[in-house]
Amino acid sequence: MPRRTTGRLEKRGKTWLAIWAHNGKRYAKSTGTSNRQQAEALLEEYVGDFSTASIREVQRRIAARVSDIPATPLASAWSIFEKAPKRKPVTALTTRQAKQRIDMFVDWVKKNHPSITTFREIDNDIAAEYWAELQNNRAPYTANAHKLTLQRLWAFVLDKNPDPLVSNPWLPAKIAYLPKAYRSRRELTVEELARVLSLVEGELRTLFAVGIYTGLRLGDAARLSWGSIDLVRGFIFVVPHKTAKHGTPVHIPIAPALRDILLETPASKRNGPVMPAVFERYEKRPQTLIDRIQRIFKKAGIQTTSEGFRKATVEVGFHSLRHTFVSLSANAGVPLAIVQAIVGHTNAGMTEHYFHVADSALERAAAALPNIIDPKALPAPSAKVEAIRKLLADLTPEEKAQVRAML
Repeated sequence: MPRRTTGRLEKRGKTWLAIWAHNGKRYAKSTGTSNRQQAEALLEEYVGDFSTASIREVQRRIAARVSDIPATPLASAWSIFEKAPKRKPVTALTTRQAKQRIDMFVDWVKKNHPSITTFREIDNDIAAEYWAELQNNRAPYTANAHKLTLQRLWAFVLDKNPDPLVSNPWLPAKIAYLPKAYRSRRELTVEELARVLSLVEGELRTLFAVGIYTGLRLGDAARLSWGSIDLVRGFIFVVPHKTAKHGTPVHIPIAPALRDILLETPASKRNGPVMPAVFERYEKRPQTLIDRIQRIFKKAGIQTTSEGFRKATVEVGFHSLRHTFVSLSANAGVPLAIVQAIVGHTNAGMTEHYFHVADSALERAAAALPNIIDPKALPAPSAKVEAIRKLLADLTPEEKAQVRAML
């Protein structure tokens, strides 16, 4: 005997959402109204429909009730997202990335499902198909960012044009986020860096030099302006985009090799972006700059990817220069705390994650360890150490405790 169908209302923004259960399965539909009485009447109809009719018949009846509500066209996706009143203020780059993701989905629908033109027609199966496409062609972090943008887009659509026939297929309950895959970019050797620099000139040579000698991320390097560079004092002052909300600048000492490259630009032209063409390309279409950089690495004979579980994983990219800067600095004897301050890491653990110890540094560290196995090899204590040892032997327990507290 079928179980009793029950239902309730929940307020979602300004609109009431009807939620009910039938035979152990949960259903939800927007009532399309902010009026409680009207919403309760619709809920009774939904519950009644499920008690007496098949799901297909329920869908037909709901469609008949909302036939006067115009379907929201997919072509208006970006306009709705851009003008959404609940959209939080973001940077121009974040806005541009959101537009690229939405345009990418709309173009995919046009190509793979040309008959679909409205949000009503995007069901869970279509969303799952696109999600599979993202998983196979994007890293987990990027795929998750795409899904979140589409999830927010559907929320904005439902807020602007409540439609009982539209549900959000991107909610985590329907499509789970991919687990984050922390795969570190590897640092480059000095020989590899030399091969790369031999293949570039002009602004690209400057871009690679900035990456090698400052550890700046690609966006910060591409947007580097002369106003951030003090050639007299020998410092670059930048507020990294990733930590811009904190507003804390990083102070990067200018290495002699980078200084020589920067001085190639006449003083009269040191205004605006350091690399105008690179800046413009990154602002308009960052992926084209990324692709150009990857081609340079490959031309230098550097393997940039390795085979992963689903697809090739990027191991070498512009971000590798950041790892290289950290490793070169640390292996040259620069304390990790100083390296952390230069690259703008918020904690030392992240800097250590970037730090790849060179064999030579490991050999120096091993050579500095005392030979505990052969006590005769240990250096004899100095006269000062012997004097301190004798003094400690004469101290009372309370005095020794005071010494330990001082140390």
